[in-house]
Amino acid sequence: MSELLPQDRPTFLQGLRQAQTRAALAARLYWRIGRDLAAAVRQGRWGEKAIERVADLRREFPGVERNLERVRAFYLAYLDEGQFAAQPVSQLPWGHNLVLLQKLKDPAQRLWYAEQALLKGVAMNSPMNESPNTPPA
Repeated sequence: MSELLPQDRPTFLQGLRQAQTRAALAARLYWRIGRDLAAAVRQGRWGEKAIERVADLRREFPGVERNLERVRAFYLAYLDEGQFAAQPVSQLPWGHNLVLLQKLKDPAQRLWYAEQALLKGVAMNSPMNESPNTPPA
């Protein structure tokens, strides 16, 4: 970053801010898709095996079953929309949230690591190994 020329810095920072905004919007979009999917199953509009039966989407969206399971799991991890929007996970990129969901089953630990990622720039590819502090037990 020190190699950036002074005239490049504003453009670079603007790009970073735009990327953060897009990441937050994507997390909220995936949360809403998960909410709608869970509601459709709960209300009986879709059966429990609906995700497995989306063959018509497979050509256009490879891996759609796995992705739908992930967005549903994301929603189920943060059921309350008001709480979700106020939590740091709503500001993290989708990939960071996936790592947190896959590696941490405890909600308090997930939120702690999400806060660390936002505050200190902790990498999420291996959250248990890269944080400078200890998460809540």
